[in-house]
Amino acid sequence: MQGIENGYRQIFQGSPAVMLIIDPAAGNILGANQAAVDYYGYTLEELHSMAICKINIAPIAEIKECMAKVSRDYCKAIAFRHKLKDGSIRDVEVYSGPVRLGGRVLLHSIIIDVTAQKRAEADLRKSNEQLSLVVQGAKAGIWDWDMQTQRVFHDKQWKAILGYGEDELSGDIDLWTSRWHPEDADRIKRAMEDYLTGKSEKYEVEYRLRHRDGAYRWILTYGKISRDQAGRPIRWTGINIDITNNKRTEELYQESEKRLRDFAEAVPDTSFIIAEDG
Repeated sequence: MQGIENGYRQIFQGSPAVMLIIDPAAGNILGANQAAVDYYGYTLEELHSMAICKINIAPIAEIKECMAKVSRDYCKAIAFRHKLKDGSIRDVEVYSGPVRLGGRVLLHSIIIDVTAQKRAEADLRKSNEQLSLVVQGAKAGIWDWDMQTQRVFHDKQWKAILGYGEDELSGDIDLWTSRWHPEDADRIKRAMEDYLTGKSEKYEVEYRLRHRDGAYRWILTYGKISRDQAGRPIRWTGINIDITNNKRTEELYQESEKRLRDFAEAVPDTSFIIAEDG
């Protein structure tokens, strides 16, 4: 048994992972390896004189409850925040479980710093929230096409543009292609092919999609392809923007312009003079 404990201690001390040995009854730190000394910034003697609650900033009741639980069984990835000697707070994941040393059941904890990951996740959430606001304001819907499974995710705004609820419509690629206006099908296919083959640097196309009520909505689509290491396309993600009102305004302008032109051609000898004041 002594040989096993000696071997355990050698592994514990030599590990590059941050490790602590804790008394679950009192919460005192009984052991720390060099990686823990380097990480927390305390000397080994300082760590040995501390309770885990001096490092773990969670409520003491929560820490005690956790120690009681992991003293009975190994527990994976408990999220905590630990305070270093310099006062900085770090997000950590603690992997902890019981170990018998010197006839006592103690806790062996491995601490992994996930601060950078947490910040990245927070930044991503913020970016997604901002994108969601922009998308909603622009009457735009997000789509995400898995080109390997041929399944497509459409967000609720994408569906709303076509008059459907969030829980309606399947994720088949045919859901999209079957709604193309017949006159636009060739243009859509050509834009897709040009982008896939590299003939075009971007995927951007205007076309019509059939609404639930049978009418067509004008859509402006932007998309970007993700490829695997071999260069094969595996995912196509983008947004659909409803530009129907813009198109109607454009059509009204063109119609008015045509009427004026037709009128001018009908009376070629008439001159129109517009005063500066209108």
